[in-house]
Amino acid sequence: MKKAAVLILTVILAVTLCSCGSGKTQEQKIPLLCVENSGECYLCTWATGADSITQMSDKLFQNKEQPQSLSYTLWDGQNKYIIYDEQTEVLDDSIDASYRQHRIAYYGGYTLMKDGDAYTLKSENTERSFTIDPNTPVGEKSFDQCGLSGFYVKDDQIHIMVNAFSMDDGYIVLYILKFDMSNNRVEAVSEIKNPPKTLSPANPPGGSNVIALDGAFIVFSDTQIYEINIEKCSAKTLFDVETAKKAKIGDSSHNAYLIERMGFFDNALVLCIVGDSQTAFEEQYLCVVDKGEISSSIEVDAEYILPNILTSVSAPANNDDPDDPAELDAEAALDKAVHDAIIAHNKELFLGGEKRQFVIEDHETLKTVDNGDIVEVYLIATYLQYNHVDGKTNLTGGSCSPCAITFEKTGETYTVTDYWAPEDGERSTDSLKERFPDDVDYLSAMSNEADSMELFDQRAEEYFNGK
Repeated sequence: MKKAAVLILTVILAVTLCSCGSGKTQEQKIPLLCVENSGECYLCTWATGADSITQMSDKLFQNKEQPQSLSYTLWDGQNKYIIYDEQTEVLDDSIDASYRQHRIAYYGGYTLMKDGDAYTLKSENTERSFTIDPNTPVGEKSFDQCGLSGFYVKDDQIHIMVNAFSMDDGYIVLYILKFDMSNNRVEAVSEIKNPPKTLSPANPPGGSNVIALDGAFIVFSDTQIYEINIEKCSAKTLFDVETAKKAKIGDSSHNAYLIERMGFFDNALVLCIVGDSQTAFEEQYLCVVDKGEISSSIEVDAEYILPNILTSVSAPANNDDPDDPAELDAEAALDKAVHDAIIAHNKELFLGGEKRQFVIEDHETLKTVDNGDIVEVYLIATYLQYNHVDGKTNLTGGSCSPCAITFEKTGETYTVTDYWAPEDGERSTDSLKERFPDDVDYLSAMSNEADSMELFDQRAEEYFNGK
């Protein structure tokens, strides 16, 4: 089904690289479910090297009352369908279709069902029940205060990812709970290092927002795709919508993009991206992304459901060489230090208490100068705080400005020694020129942050409306 004034961009991050050294990605056949405006749905296939999509079946489903609900269908890309809305009519009784229930997560051939502190893990041939103490500490909260994001099973161990919103940090924090089913006990609870800071509390990681693979979870926010490494309990970015913005797909250029849904099939990560809602026309694309760059695309005129529940597969690789874990940890530590510094600095400038019920921090690093034990970061820092009174969401304070933060580095610990912001009034421009290196384009970066204000306001609305 089409949406008025929205650009839709579906992106496939290709993991299987080409043969013969041609520099192009190998052609893949990606199964898709096409959803029409009428609420009818049928199977089709896109061969990534072709210029068309082929319909492969008669109509499978129909939902005339709530056709948008078909977009939440869970599908393995083959013959298993889990439908979100019971108003959806199954037109082909030969397929394996069921209706989705709450408090259920999926991984491979498993389903995990939650009922209070009791859990049931089912596969095709087995069923196991166990309990988790709801008072189990998870960060500053208890287990029963956390939302279920996903799970991964290996032998008698189940790794459960949960989420909780942190008022102090201003974003959702992710944890992995390691549970031994043979002994019916929690073995460890670990917080994810360098967690995604763009996850919306109104649309938390769970359901079709999370895909569980062997040893990893793939999570998407509005603007980024992350891989959560289960063993290391760390996160890294696989894709950023800035890639779509820079590529300028089609004949138009858009100020902002949002990730709407994702899927995974045959070692390819599939994304559905929507463009700036301010556009006065509609464009839709399927695109292939190789190593974070869009390498090919096809324009389409329908909306698609993507394969999003899987048999056991490995996590995608987005580089030829594996990342250096020490380098990843160092980047994560510095990024968190920047995040904490921005919030700490701005909390001193604006009223707290009831005036600060929800906080958003966002930053774009423009340049990092590492002089050993002294590190300088030049960036655009955005800080916004909101409250919700009488049914209305209010912006109670905020700033968006270039700044330079100086840290003293001891091991992987960063301590703020200086937080520089430009002078007010007529001296603002001159002070920036004096403090910032000549090769740092802070004007373009400021424009990008300003374009995101509508998105930040939307995140605040979603938070309060989702409480």
